[in-house]
Amino acid sequence: IGDGVITTDLDGKIELFNAVAESLTGWTASNAWGLKIGTVLKLVHEDTGEPLPDPIKRAFSQSNAQSRDDRTVLVARDGTRHAIHESASPIRSHDGATLGYIIVFQDVTEKRELMDKIVWQAHHDVLTDLPNRALLGDRLAQALANASRHDQLLAVCLVDLDGFKPINDNYGHNVGDALLRQVAMRLKDAVRSGDTVARLGGDEFVILLTELNLLEGLEPAVTRVLDAMSEPFTCEENLIYLTISMGVTVYPSDQADVDGLLRHADHAMYLVKQSGRNGYRMFDTIQEQEIRVRRELVDEFHAAMLNGDLRLFYQPKVELLTGKVVGFEALLRWQHAERGTILPEEFLAAIEHTELVVELGEWVVVTALNAIATLQTRNWELPISVNISARHLQQQDFVDRLKAKFALFPTVPPQLLELEILESGAMQDIHSARSVVVACQEMGVAVSLDDFGTGYSSLTYLKELPAQVIKIDRSFVCDMLVDEDDLALVAGVISLARAFGRRVVAEGVESPEHGLVLMRLGCDHAQGFSVARPMPFATVESWLENFQPNPLWVQWRNLEWDLHDVPILSARRASRLLADNVARAVLSMQVFHGAETVSRVQTFQGWCLGFGKDRHGELPELRATSEASTRFHERIDHLRVLCLEGAWQAAMAALPQLESERAAYERELDSLLLAVAGVGRG
Repeated sequence: IGDGVITTDLDGKIELFNAVAESLTGWTASNAWGLKIGTVLKLVHEDTGEPLPDPIKRAFSQSNAQSRDDRTVLVARDGTRHAIHESASPIRSHDGATLGYIIVFQDVTEKRELMDKIVWQAHHDVLTDLPNRALLGDRLAQALANASRHDQLLAVCLVDLDGFKPINDNYGHNVGDALLRQVAMRLKDAVRSGDTVARLGGDEFVILLTELNLLEGLEPAVTRVLDAMSEPFTCEENLIYLTISMGVTVYPSDQADVDGLLRHADHAMYLVKQSGRNGYRMFDTIQEQEIRVRRELVDEFHAAMLNGDLRLFYQPKVELLTGKVVGFEALLRWQHAERGTILPEEFLAAIEHTELVVELGEWVVVTALNAIATLQTRNWELPISVNISARHLQQQDFVDRLKAKFALFPTVPPQLLELEILESGAMQDIHSARSVVVACQEMGVAVSLDDFGTGYSSLTYLKELPAQVIKIDRSFVCDMLVDEDDLALVAGVISLARAFGRRVVAEGVESPEHGLVLMRLGCDHAQGFSVARPMPFATVESWLENFQPNPLWVQWRNLEWDLHDVPILSARRASRLLADNVARAVLSMQVFHGAETVSRVQTFQGWCLGFGKDRHGELPELRATSEASTRFHERIDHLRVLCLEGAWQAAMAALPQLESERAAYERELDSLLLAVAGVGRG
């Protein structure tokens, strides 16, 4: 077999030693025979180097096989080290007497190195090697705990580069990336070794200044950072002068949590930007005006709850491979008498730290259960998911209250309600969240982790929190057709979810092309405008009766193609958006800009000249698609000339031809995708 196998007698002396054991230990079977197992099988802990107990000692003290794979390393006879997974078990006769012991072990060095690499990449920014948002969240939470325990100060500094976009535009992305790497190095050099410098993304960095005993020690530290940025940077022979805007907030003066401290530092940084940039500003914890406005909003929302001005809208979720409707998400709306429909992002932040958010959550659950019961009477049994805030989830009697709600609707089985908890909210108290999740699952209520990828989660948290469903945040899904990083992140989350046995729901599926990519990545379910917009409950049944799955998803559900060919689908969607935007501009008699045309086709043009040409250059469909693209964009250029000349009637008359060229272009793109997938080509 492919594993190392060693057997010993009762005294631990080696009797059998297979070829794999010889290879891994460096001992031959003849040399190892009769030696004590500890002489040949030297095991140490990978991180500490400390010797590990003899495996047969574990087997001796246990009645069944005992395995150990937690950072175990085998040191071979010549000093070579192998990461291994090993197990030991007694060898017994038919009457149960112990005759000896067997140790089985396998080399997992490559697997462990790969997992270490994955974990590192999950916590670090690829460009600068700095901690990323995920690791920053962990470190900030630890720093808060230490500062509280030792009565020390903690400063959170959010750094934004002034005028970075013009530098990127003028010098190119290579210079921009080089500049970001140099900024990262200078920031690290400007702080102490125990402090943390992290990159949030783009041109934003965060510095954690820890173990400060006096507030007076903060200003010299901040000044060192500003001075470090004042010296010019040299990037590819370009001399670049750069300034920064920095917002600073200090715990415990600022008693906010992890999210709050970052938000407050960001607010202070924004004030620096407004006042002229190139400096720093402390967050004002009083800020009476903001507090007053927030309090007024909370009072108005409370009145809306009492007056019955809240509504739940329902957005369907579908199974991508079959097109089957698998449920709905209940989404909150505030029907304001003067402002019309108000979305949650405009008011939830104001109430999330008040008891109102718990009262709201209770109302949402009851309303959703009532919707489920009503659908049951009309022969529709579909689950509905509701969003639960962190504060609501942390209520000690949350599960008891949930059971009481189900008692009001005896026909509704728990399996038809799903709780969606925000990733960042669940991570505030992982142990408490886990106990609630487990209790809900024991009832039969499913739990999903919402907006995955936007919080501070780690692989450990994902392992600890047994949510059955992971929802990929729409911010990543929306741009994955044109942003390779977002595509890689979505693919990674789907792969990670499958590794942990979780189902995946993608939010923000705004086009058929998004659905095709998600289907190709192995995503289970989707929701978004391409399926349906959120709808009031009164229209749900009618929508269900008339719903038809996207024909493209049905037609291409088993299509296999390389993810490097995503730009074909990107071009498909871009041509439709571009034609619609141009037609809208012409009909409103507005001149559209040529830059709009260029920006929407860059991804596909780059693919045609690069991967597409190298991989599929022999396909006649590639040439036909390129020619159709040229005709389509020439038609747009012609329309733009007519608009510039003020020939609006002629431009409007040319719109049907634009749509014809677009449809022809789309057909060629479809043929190209089928061709690269090998359909009809054996």
